[in-house]
Amino acid sequence: MSVLMGGGVAILLADRHPHLVGRLVLVDSHLDHHTPDPTTSPWKMVGYSEEEFLEEGWEPVLESAGPHWAATMRQTLLNLRLPRTVLYPAADGPLPGAAELAGNGVRTVPIPDCGHNIMIDNVDGFATAVAAALAR
Repeated sequence: MSVLMGGGVAILLADRHPHLVGRLVLVDSHLDHHTPDPTTSPWKMVGYSEEEFLEEGWEPVLESAGPHWAATMRQTLLNLRLPRTVLYPAADGPLPGAAELAGNGVRTVPIPDCGHNIMIDNVDGFATAVAAALAR
């Protein structure tokens, strides 16, 4: 299962409406198919227990969200032809697939002293990285 959140929405917008997007800066975005931790997953917020979601929630959610929701964003990001930057917490270690991203013109920037909420945990590091990405 993959969750399409802000980064995925931005990637799809850039792909479907390239005239609207001049540069793309993603902040700790999930680019690959993954199974989220059910204790922190958005599904907890909509009232499913893990068991309920597995038994009765998965199919209706997938059906209502459509096929793009469960697809990987990485390939779409690689195919975009605009400046692209991915910011991620340095503490997470190397970004999976960083060499492939770099080989396709996607800049990856580790941000120190932060977790997933980079813009809250390290305001200065975030602002500096975004300014650099937008100046490219």
